[in-house]
Amino acid sequence: MNERESIHRSAGAGYLLTECLIYLSVVLVLLTVGYLATYRCMKNSVTLRRSAEDIAQALSVGEIWREDVRQADRVRWVNSDGVEMWFLEGAATTNAYALSDNRLSRWNENGPWVTVLANVEKASMQPDKRARVEAWRWELELKTRTRFARVAPLFTFTAVPATAKP
Repeated sequence: MNERESIHRSAGAGYLLTECLIYLSVVLVLLTVGYLATYRCMKNSVTLRRSAEDIAQALSVGEIWREDVRQADRVRWVNSDGVEMWFLEGAATTNAYALSDNRLSRWNENGPWVTVLANVEKASMQPDKRARVEAWRWELELKTRTRFARVAPLFTFTAVPATAKP
């Protein structure tokens, strides 16, 4: 065996430095892509959890509002210094809702104003005249948690006051 064949044989038996650098580069690219995918999944998971909490809270507040309307004899709307307020006045109690600074607050005549829902984009209460009864409709839109939301969180609640006669 001559000297040239022994150099070829030893070079073919192991990895060259360039091969090691290429393999390390490929592993680094795969790890980076994996890390970015994991980070994006974690971020989307947190956003989804927060949106689900907002939706659950909005549904809960909607049920409280429906109960307040059922107990009300009259509903009035007031706009004071850019703050929209709705008063649900009944024989037993008076409740009020106010929308200010993207926060919906509720007031009961027995206590202070309490923020019941944050991140509110719009809210409106309107009479909804039906054939035999006058109902109330409350439309509530929450702010989206992402810029590119597929579905806007929009809710419509309807209730009939107890004093409404068919």
